[in-house]
Amino acid sequence: MKEISKGESMQIPQLSFKIKDGHLTETSINGKKFDLQSCPEEKAIFIDALCKMTNINDSSLAFLAILRTRLALSQTDEEEAYKFLLNALREFKPKDQVEFSLIQQFLILHDQGLNRLNKANCSNSVDISNSQVNMATKLLRLSQETLTTLMKYRNKGQQQVFVTHVNDGGKAIVGNINGARDGNKK
Repeated sequence: MKEISKGESMQIPQLSFKIKDGHLTETSINGKKFDLQSCPEEKAIFIDALCKMTNINDSSLAFLAILRTRLALSQTDEEEAYKFLLNALREFKPKDQVEFSLIQQFLILHDQGLNRLNKANCSNSVDISNSQVNMATKLLRLSQETLTTLMKYRNKGQQQVFVTHVNDGGKAIVGNINGARDGNKK
């Protein structure tokens, strides 16, 4: 398997699979079905795609990480749950194991928070509903903190602050300013 350096651009494959009794039953990459049981070449391609998607070089750890994340999600339909998880990983594009871990944590916390809101909505008891909303608030807040941590990690902890000096007769302007950078209208 080819290792990917941190700055290297990579094409993340569209990966899908089904799992039954802890074993892969159907696999495909970019719509092409792969036979992992009888074709070692296709198995190697699939494992490489899985490692690229998670950015975890050890295929066993990559597969385990996806399984563990799936188990923590509240969705009951296995196929839809894996589709959601794999699409989220494609969108987030983790660049290393730390990013994958933060993305994994965000997805689980967000999913569980929404699940608690759903339970609160379905409850007939005010006390249970309040308890579920309280827990959902904590989970969703923590999911947003995790997402903020991911963004800080990706930006190497640097914040970007843009300062624009505008001379408008001594008046302070707060908010977005459209126009030339030197304050003169063009």
